[in-house]
Amino acid sequence: MTMITTRLLRCLRSRQLHTIVSQETIKPSSPTPPHLRTHHLSLPDQMAPNSMIRLLFFYKNDTVVGDVNILKKSLSQTLSSYYPFAGRFLAPSMPIIDCSDQGVEFLEVSNDSRLSDFIFKRDLDESILDQLIPNYAIGENPNLAEVRLNHFKCGAAALGLSIPHKLGDGFTMANFFNH
Repeated sequence: MTMITTRLLRCLRSRQLHTIVSQETIKPSSPTPPHLRTHHLSLPDQMAPNSMIRLLFFYKNDTVVGDVNILKKSLSQTLSSYYPFAGRFLAPSMPIIDCSDQGVEFLEVSNDSRLSDFIFKRDLDESILDQLIPNYAIGENPNLAEVRLNHFKCGAAALGLSIPHKLGDGFTMANFFNH
């Protein structure tokens, strides 16, 4: 089953339906130097749980996010500094990342609901958040990092980021986003 089909089925199972506008792999703007092509996880990173670090940023107005192509270009430039994010685990159980510049998934979606439907929902469950933030188990998706730009019908936007905890922590994600 293709990744898009899997995501579409996941969307159909959830409460709100969104439409995939575009899906592409964003690669680093400059290649990873040969001496950095293999990234060995530190012992603390190896012991980190097989979970994802997920961040979600809300914007009242879609224009704050700006031109999607500028966002993609910025991501590409940032990946040159965060080169392991664009790599792949050699195997799920191996503590080695092949920093081969394969890229990260950038998914742009149009959501049929309003931003307030998500923010003010009192019984917010994880299946609703999964529509906004990339969520998968390690080994389920070859991409180490994933970015999802959500456009709401009210003109707002949400930007979701996700990386394996073995690759970074909240501080790493904040720096990556600020870059």
